[in-house]
Amino acid sequence: MMMVISLSAISIVGMGGVGKTTLAQLVYNDNDVKQKFDLTAWVCVSELERKKFLVVLDDVWNDKITDWDTLKNLLQNGGEGCKILVTTRRESVALMAKTISSFYRLNVLSAEDCLSIFATHAFHSSDSNVKCL
Repeated sequence: MMMVISLSAISIVGMGGVGKTTLAQLVYNDNDVKQKFDLTAWVCVSELERKKFLVVLDDVWNDKITDWDTLKNLLQNGGEGCKILVTTRRESVALMAKTISSFYRLNVLSAEDCLSIFATHAFHSSDSNVKCL
């Protein structure tokens, strides 16, 4: 059973130059505020128009086309060449996202390949004497 989460929005309203962004930055950068959230993100929507951007959606499980359409509508004012990178375990999510682009299927790596990648990053060497268990 999926739990429905209610979202809360706080708006800061005022004329240009009054300090709305400064106040939002103070809240965003406050350590007490940061401790209350697992993730934070800052998006300047007014500067999004016709700017080329990359958005990464990591570990997506939601394959509801209406939610995908809502996201696409929010991001439609970007410039030519914008990209959305989606990582997922579900092919249905990739197929849904494919409505605007392509998707790539990664195959399972062998134990030796995994060990080689690990050794390269852990020991800064592509030559490792570490053996697979």
